[in-house]
Amino acid sequence: MPSVKFPVVKGKRVVFPKDHLCPWCRKRKLGKPPGMAILNAGALRPTAPECYTMADTDAAFMTLVWHSNDPANYDDTSIHIADLVNTGQFELYFCSTECLRAFLNYCVDELERRRRSYRHRQVRYQKGNPGRQFATAYPLSRSRK
Repeated sequence: MPSVKFPVVKGKRVVFPKDHLCPWCRKRKLGKPPGMAILNAGALRPTAPECYTMADTDAAFMTLVWHSNDPANYDDTSIHIADLVNTGQFELYFCSTECLRAFLNYCVDELERRRRSYRHRQVRYQKGNPGRQFATAYPLSRSRK
């Protein structure tokens, strides 16, 4: 399993990976036959009815979030796959749908791992601070740099 550092795209970097090898299997060169799987995301700005242009002055993001709705067992966590991408859109390239699927499964697995870690920290925090229901494990506000 490859080592992935989140976010995989940020700031001026709008394409993942930087090199031309599949970021998951590291075996196939991207752009060679039979093709590649692309996850493309971003925003479009309306310019007229039924007409849109790239929102290249906005920052794009892609986040997986677990949001608890149980006050007794509160746990929120997230994975920032793309964060504050300057151009308003980004692309993730993979040599196959199998590698794309494996990457997305890895992201969900990481979200679950962080959730377990958060809940473990939460139990330790509550034991040391009776009367506190929960503590925030991540910053509530992020600003564009």
